[in-house]
Amino acid sequence: MKTIIATCAIICTSFVVGQNEIKLSADVWPPFTDQKGKKRIALEIVSTAFERMNQKHQFKISDFSQVLEDLKNKKIDGSPAFWKTDEREQTMYYSLPYLQNQLILIGRKGSSVDFHSMADMKGKKLGLVEDYGYGDSIVHSKEVEILFNKSDQENLEALLSNKIDYMLVDKILIQYMLKYQMNDVSEFLSIAQNPFIVLPLFLAIRKDYPGAKEIISNFDKQIDTMIADRSYNRILNMNWIHADMDGDGEKEYILNGEFAGNQKPDLEAYEIFLEKKKKSESNRYFVNGSYYEGWENVPQQYKKLPDIKQQQDPKTTSLKFDLK
Repeated sequence: MKTIIATCAIICTSFVVGQNEIKLSADVWPPFTDQKGKKRIALEIVSTAFERMNQKHQFKISDFSQVLEDLKNKKIDGSPAFWKTDEREQTMYYSLPYLQNQLILIGRKGSSVDFHSMADMKGKKLGLVEDYGYGDSIVHSKEVEILFNKSDQENLEALLSNKIDYMLVDKILIQYMLKYQMNDVSEFLSIAQNPFIVLPLFLAIRKDYPGAKEIISNFDKQIDTMIADRSYNRILNMNWIHADMDGDGEKEYILNGEFAGNQKPDLEAYEIFLEKKKKSESNRYFVNGSYYEGWENVPQQYKKLPDIKQQQDPKTTSLKFDLK
């Protein structure tokens, strides 16, 4: 009798997890979250994972204050792109970080960008985007003059016209610029190699939502699978990502497609999960289903550049140079 009851419980739980439509909400935060038809990579990652789990879901875009209010009143079940705080952890289950907001410092060509704190930039002008959650230590810095604009694009134009000295931009937007506007980037910009700020993104679900813990666990497994089968690359629209795809603690350079480029992807590859320390300097490549130890061992047939026209994503929110 106990066996029958236990079996029934498992079946019922699976039914709840798979059949109930989970309601998730986030604010407009391109290119991570946005309205339908626009680039929203965080939502695409979560949606792809849920589809593979046969988990019904819907996304709602609201002001962030409304997201928090709806969670409090249980009008929604969670958020697909949430930051972790001690207070939120009391009521929410969190996934492992599946994406990160990596903010990189950019200056004009020839400028030093090797800074580690706001104090290092004392006396400089830093361009930020209005209402973005950089944190009080950045926004209210006494060492640096903060100038706000409505978008990254406006900050780029202010930088190129000498109205600001530096700007903070998410690394993924920089990767798009390097992919489609390499000549302009090389001629006009200096870009830091390491992030100035790293803010990990999580899927978060209310603890009182039926099957929440199981959904989170299954989601984490799907992320590993998506990295391994390169669907993660495709969603990010990245040729290379740098991640641990086999769980051995070592990161691999993972190629999307068959165009590896004509040089090592050390700077081009988009880093995934920076908080996972690697055992040693990574020199392993995963290309078209096979591992290669060292760039020199990657077959020459892959060492070619992609057709940019075919690769261009019309929804990509890249920064654009307007030098007229």
